[in-house]
Amino acid sequence: ALFERMKHLHCKGHEDIKPNAVTYTSVLTALSRSRQGGAAEKGEKLLAEMEEEFKRGDKDVEPVTICYNAVLDAYARGPHILKAHKANALLKKMEASRRPGMQPDTISYNSVLLACANSFGDVQIRKEAFTIALERFGTVLKHEELKPTSITFSLFFKALRKLVTASKARSKLLKQTFRLCCDAGLLNEVVWSQLQGICSTEELQCMISGTNTAPDVPESITGLPSEWSRNAVR
Repeated sequence: ALFERMKHLHCKGHEDIKPNAVTYTSVLTALSRSRQGGAAEKGEKLLAEMEEEFKRGDKDVEPVTICYNAVLDAYARGPHILKAHKANALLKKMEASRRPGMQPDTISYNSVLLACANSFGDVQIRKEAFTIALERFGTVLKHEELKPTSITFSLFFKALRKLVTASKARSKLLKQTFRLCCDAGLLNEVVWSQLQGICSTEELQCMISGTNTAPDVPESITGLPSEWSRNAVR
């Protein structure tokens, strides 16, 4: 209501209370945290409004990465049944932009991974969500200007846990991703917790030692090699 009032007063000639990029970002962030139905769609409309004003020459409302990330987060945390598709479409728009300030960062990709991991619905929807997750996870790993974080790995493991049924193919992907995570030194307690939620004891033993006859699997990463966590945020 206050935001709409500001826009109304500005239209009436009150230049001193004109909404700027900071104002819009605050509203977009509030929408992303609301978890309400329609919040992400409202966010996209505000982005379109910002883009239109920016194209008209208003440099004070340039929609930058943080604005788009807020809407990605709104899709990830909201109840939209096609949240993965919606978030991925918005990410593609960011990727296609030639404007430096609008380029996606690791947070952008993590938000799409979260949207995928939080997807619900029938088998086809979950299958398509995981396809997006796998593609976007791969983008972060391969892109020269992006660096995966512990959150990136945690969200991908969450997507695996929620979207893919147990199979040899899933076990193989789990092992490969775990090794990538450890090689990058990004294993933390959150990642380990996701792995404990998806893997059997035998699978964890095999990932740790290469065999399924290793000693008991530790409850926390303190019982694992420290180099596996050297770059992780605790």
